[in-house]
Amino acid sequence: MLRLLDPGGRADRVVPEGARSLRMYTCAPPADRPARLGDLRPHLLADLVRRVCERHRLRVVLHRVAGGPGGLHGTGSGASGGLHDGAPGKTGGAPGAGGSSVREDVPSHEEAFRADATALNLRPPEHSPRGSEAAALLAEMAVVSEALPPAGGHVLLSSPEETVLLEAVAPGAARRPVRSAPLRFEGGTAGGSAGAGVSLGDVAAAGLDPLAVRLALLGHRHREPVDLTWDALRAADRALRRRRARVAEWSESPSRPMPAERVARIEAAFDDDLDTPLALRLLDEMERDESLAPGSRFEAFLHLDQVLGLDLPLDIGRPRTLPPGADELLERRRSARESGDQTACDLLTRELAGLGVEVADTPQGQSWTVR
Repeated sequence: MLRLLDPGGRADRVVPEGARSLRMYTCAPPADRPARLGDLRPHLLADLVRRVCERHRLRVVLHRVAGGPGGLHGTGSGASGGLHDGAPGKTGGAPGAGGSSVREDVPSHEEAFRADATALNLRPPEHSPRGSEAAALLAEMAVVSEALPPAGGHVLLSSPEETVLLEAVAPGAARRPVRSAPLRFEGGTAGGSAGAGVSLGDVAAAGLDPLAVRLALLGHRHREPVDLTWDALRAADRALRRRRARVAEWSESPSRPMPAERVARIEAAFDDDLDTPLALRLLDEMERDESLAPGSRFEAFLHLDQVLGLDLPLDIGRPRTLPPGADELLERRRSARESGDQTACDLLTRELAGLGVEVADTPQGQSWTVR
């Protein structure tokens, strides 16, 4: 069963023995501005908790409170590691200042956040509280015990959007707050520093799969602060495409039982305070171990993707195509080989390997395979 560290550093079960249901409460970003990458991290945390708990046959019900303008009490204070700047939506401006009003912007920002959640494979909520119910939840999510408080006091958080509340459906069970650590981008902080306004749409516009963001964040414990960079996202995008290509390749082999011991180690990492970095390292070891039958790795990757949520089977049945830029590199490598420039040929081979393209020389010329 999933265990998360409590404020005292002790591993505590998310649900007590015998409980079969879990309720989770999250808060959408403020509705008067577009969501940034940092806004999405607490929702990824909630999604991971949900997927791991469902693997243990728990029923999970998600309540996602609609974000109010400017955050709780209209303070506009930042959440998710200082990516909020408290400013009105870019297309809105202050009411009465010309152009569309914040009120007119709210629906589009809410819809964009729902689209972002879908693109990150976040399970949709069963309930979206509003009105008095939402106000009560927001107040509870804004004041929670984040660390061992002095003399029984509480720590005031900057915004309820930072908090995921967990509540086991069991007699006497209390709601338990869990937080993901701050996220920055390229060192950006609040107040308009570099990267402070990066959204999932910006990632897609850069030609990267939005799930590269999910993979990049899975490479860090949810309690660790993260400073994402474009280089890190490009590396995650390449790793994501490589894994999908391997799964598609393995799908063409006869099915075999999963390597039970290896899968159990990865599932134990999920249960141990969501140790996704360890899970990914073990997954990489399984991918590289050619002693394992392709069909065995195929079944294991599909099974584990139920928690990872990376759409690893996406390329099954698709024709294998070269990633952007690989055509030019292959042509340059062909020319280097024909001219006898082995050094350039080797450098280009390594560069292509970084894109997931393996090159081999044959009597008929160079051939390539997308991994």
